[in-house]
Amino acid sequence: SIVLSSSLGRPSDLPTATMQFRAIAAALLGAALFGSANAAKLRARAAQEPDTSCGKGFDNLVKGSQDYYRTAAVELFTHPSHTMDNATFEGEFECWFAS
Repeated sequence: SIVLSSSLGRPSDLPTATMQFRAIAAALLGAALFGSANAAKLRARAAQEPDTSCGKGFDNLVKGSQDYYRTAAVELFTHPSHTMDNATFEGEFECWFAS
C-alpha cells in the first residue's frame, strides 16, 4: 500500500490541511467580493457636483494680484514630476489665493 506523507506530520493530516486551505481560500474570496460590492455602492452614493463658486472671487482681484499669482503658480511647480499640478488644481489655488 502507498502511504502519503507530508511535512504536516501524520499521513492522515494531508486531507485535513487541504480542506482547511480550501475553507480559508473561500473565506478570503467571499470577503473580497463582498468588499468590492460595498465599495461600488459607496462610490455610487458619493457622486456630487464639485463646488465651483469659490474661484469666481479670483476674477475680482486687481490685475497685478492675478499676474503675481500666475507667475508664482508657474514658478512653484518646477519639479519634473509636478509641472502640470498648477493646471490640475488651478481652480482650488485661485479660490485659496482670492480668499
